[in-house]
Amino acid sequence: MKTIRIARPARALILAVVLLGAGFALAACGSENDDDHVATTTSQHAGHESGMTEAMEGGHGGHANPAMSGPQGLRASEGGFTVKAAKTTLPPGEVADYRFQIVDKHGMPVRDYEVDQERKLHLIVVRRDFAGYQHVHPKLGPDGTWSVPLRLAKPGPYRAFADFTVDGKRHTLGLDLRAPGHYAPEAMGHETTTSRSGPYEVTLEGAMPRAGQEGKLTFAVTKGGKPVDDLQPYLGGKCHLVALRHRDLAYLHVHPEGKGAGDAIPFMAEFPSAGGYQLFLQFRVDGKVRTAPFTVHVER
Repeated sequence: MKTIRIARPARALILAVVLLGAGFALAACGSENDDDHVATTTSQHAGHESGMTEAMEGGHGGHANPAMSGPQGLRASEGGFTVKAAKTTLPPGEVADYRFQIVDKHGMPVRDYEVDQERKLHLIVVRRDFAGYQHVHPKLGPDGTWSVPLRLAKPGPYRAFADFTVDGKRHTLGLDLRAPGHYAPEAMGHETTTSRSGPYEVTLEGAMPRAGQEGKLTFAVTKGGKPVDDLQPYLGGKCHLVALRHRDLAYLHVHPEGKGAGDAIPFMAEFPSAGGYQLFLQFRVDGKVRTAPFTVHVER
């Protein structure tokens, strides 16, 4: 079998950050229901609101222009759209019916979403210590309400990102969720270049690009020490990659561009600043979506 190599898109994506704590997320390759959508790796806010109420937490800044490729997901209201959740507190360890709306500047629920990576909306949920990563796809009701069964496995503060496209522009809105109970954050792990999901091992090859410099990331997927060549399509691609900066979990969703030479899939990126980032690589094999987390550090 041949090695599946995943490197970042041929066209560089410049990430701009204007405030301290602005973070970043990369998503590339990617699809359907994530059978393995809860991933544990190596911090808080939230509140319960009854009715369809606006969650404005997490307003650390970031760029308001949704057409830009800078970090997003730092605000619940941006670019003329606002995310409103029926509730932001969910019982830990139980499956709950999570409902929310995206409303426009007039307060009207949005219904005319465009399909991007095979879905009209992608919902990313992760605890603030980067445990419990999930990527799910809610269903849209006739009244403009999105709903999805959501399970927050353990108590603690979580961040939810609603990623959608309207009128050709990408938007990512973020809000805080909370699972009440004793929060015991997991210690941040050291930098990792290998990650395991079931029988599969994923290796991050080569050096990380320096902050502010365009660079490439390459992953190799193996099983039992042998290269894997049977990755199945996932959200229109071979993989899905998300990266979150450690300081504030700001988010950026990126598409792959081009197939590259041979088995390589090129992805080029420029990290906005030095510091730690959490990567979540998802891939599908034998009908099951696997998640491989990494902790990386970007130097100046």
